[in-house]
Amino acid sequence: MLNCVRYLIFVASMLFMFHCKADYSFTIATGPENATYHQVGGSLDLLDRIAVKTVSTKGSQENIQLLKDKKVDIALVQLDIYNNLLASDKELEKNIKILLPLYSEEVHLLASKNIRSIKDLKRKRVCLGDAESGTRGTAQIIIDVYKLTDKFKMVQCGFEDGLKMLNAKRLDALFLVAGAPVKSLKKLKSKNIHLVPFQGKGYKFLTAGYFSYVKKSLNKKTYQWLKKKVKTLAVESAIITRRDLPVKSLKFLARKIIRERKKLATKHEKWKQVDYKEMKKFYSKNKEHFHKASVSIFSH
Repeated sequence: MLNCVRYLIFVASMLFMFHCKADYSFTIATGPENATYHQVGGSLDLLDRIAVKTVSTKGSQENIQLLKDKKVDIALVQLDIYNNLLASDKELEKNIKILLPLYSEEVHLLASKNIRSIKDLKRKRVCLGDAESGTRGTAQIIIDVYKLTDKFKMVQCGFEDGLKMLNAKRLDALFLVAGAPVKSLKKLKSKNIHLVPFQGKGYKFLTAGYFSYVKKSLNKKTYQWLKKKVKTLAVESAIITRRDLPVKSLKFLARKIIRERKKLATKHEKWKQVDYKEMKKFYSKNKEHFHKASVSIFSH
């Protein structure tokens, strides 16, 4: 009888502890399992009193659609993709809002060593990423700016498959937009693959302020296999959410993220780049696109 009572007390205490941790629960659309988004989204489960269920996806474009369909509560996205869709989608502008801007994501153009610049992609086999990914949208913008549309053979594949094909010399180049360092690339051992730098008039145009891109570089500190600094582009990422979700729960989540960035960084180092002052600066320029929960945080 005593053992039975002890067991019931134990079960009750465990249920109480779980309830305390999960005062608020969210489903988040992230990205492919080995991608930065998946790790960053999963790290939110470290926050006290919050339970997070991660949904693996192909990336930003699918994430936005899942939010529109009310299949998830929050999602990680590239802001270039979000901004481009806002221009033509009134439903999106009305119902999907930014909760928090996060960090910049780097454009990786991986290619065989004989491709020295983006212009060398002519007549080559190139993967622009999954159709529903943010990578595909960004890559298409870059290709258009460099006037390479229809001048190469487009190969339909995702990043992981594309990397295998690149290694096997069945693909010449592969685009990826993700927060560096990307887990799959940290220990890249192939001597036949390198990162192609962005340069020339196209690079200047893309980073001149007409688009959402800024100048960035990757070096040996990012990936040990890099022999020199490589110029690239970066685009801001964000957590977006549905306008119909309660202010109270989203405000709690947003405050937790801002206050516990160091804890989140133990799961992925990209959290170290999330800066509150930069968040507030971004908010001040884009107030109309933010959820009411964020307004109550950044307006004070």
